[in-house]
Amino acid sequence: APVFEAIGCQTLPFEAFEVILVDGENQGKPHPFILELLDSLNRKTGGQLKTRLINLDSVGRAGGRNHALARAAGPVTLLWADDFSPAPDTFRLHLEFHQKHPELSAVAVGPGVSPRDIPMTPFMHWLEDSGSLFGVSFTTGESEVEKRQFFYGGNTSLKTELLRSVGPSDERLPYHAFDDDELGM
Repeated sequence: APVFEAIGCQTLPFEAFEVILVDGENQGKPHPFILELLDSLNRKTGGQLKTRLINLDSVGRAGGRNHALARAAGPVTLLWADDFSPAPDTFRLHLEFHQKHPELSAVAVGPGVSPRDIPMTPFMHWLEDSGSLFGVSFTTGESEVEKRQFFYGGNTSLKTELLRSVGPSDERLPYHAFDDDELGM
């Protein structure tokens, strides 16, 4: 729910992007909770935001990404996971990055930070500050992960053409992050 709320607060005009949601957890039927969230998002955006819901039978994250990418219409694809809520300017900043960096290989990796309305634990500080898990610290001002063998898809944007050129993610990879590693390679 917080992710849907945050999508409805983006500073990028709603007509400039679409949201493709893949739900593979409810035997191919729309989950009532997801339908409620989409309806609420539609009301909040005055119907201006294009949304597509893809219901599939038990697909993993790699399969969900493959199905969404097959339907993506825009030149840039922002991969988002429900672990983090996007800040209001997230979508706009990703688009501006790609406008400034038109080369096909340019990839924007955004931060994954915890909500500031909950107490920060030592683990949360480590996750955001150390750079150990995501390959870059989100709090020290380091801004480039260039020349590192690292990739994660939780807040990352790529040219749709680049994503399509590397081929689909291997849906046999059963665990989260295996598909991120494969896509990064």
